[in-house]
Amino acid sequence: AAGRPTLLAVARDVDAGGVPALSSAAGRTDARYGVEQRAYAVLVVDAAGLLAPTVRPEGAGSPYLRFVASPNASAPAGVPSPNSIAASSPTSPVPPAAAFAFAGGRFTLDVTVPLPEPARLTVSIRPAAAGAAGGLPTPVRRVRCVVRGAGEDPVEFPAADFAGTCRYAVPLGRADNAARPRRTVRVELVPVDGGPQATLAGELVDATLDVVPPLPSAFDAKDLR
Repeated sequence: AAGRPTLLAVARDVDAGGVPALSSAAGRTDARYGVEQRAYAVLVVDAAGLLAPTVRPEGAGSPYLRFVASPNASAPAGVPSPNSIAASSPTSPVPPAAAFAFAGGRFTLDVTVPLPEPARLTVSIRPAAAGAAGGLPTPVRRVRCVVRGAGEDPVEFPAADFAGTCRYAVPLGRADNAARPRRTVRVELVPVDGGPQATLAGELVDATLDVVPPLPSAFDAKDLR
């Protein structure tokens, strides 16, 4: 079914143009896991929602990633707070209309790794617009990012200017994902150039959970595309 992760086995002598399921799958396959043999091919179709779930304000959300704002973050007028949405519907993705804003330099992601395989969580954030989520009366521009909950130990990134979009990626090991596929990942920005953390406000641009199953070992590399 369109939109659902699917393994599609196809005889090599089949004309793809004459099979609606094949012609409509163009551009929706993941070539990393496709396997071609002399008599057949196996295609991985519509796997992006499983292998690379993403959340962003304008997106449709994902059951595997959920943004939880800091307690004092605010949404634009007329838009429900992400916190009130999360509290009223803890199993549902945050709707696209909600503002992915955070204040106090902190926010949380509820992460569920859909497969017991290695994964990488990448988070992109940027400073809040003037007057949003508490505002920045005295901008705090240089911060250290600390990520907790991705593994056993916190991951700390070097200090950098928080003046544009900043991207942070942390690994989630295969053994950890098998033992506890669901976890709470906390992201904290710590100012290093002065200024109180309470005034450090921003917004989530997007977050992506890249799941990377190992390539099949039963086939030679030349048979994989």
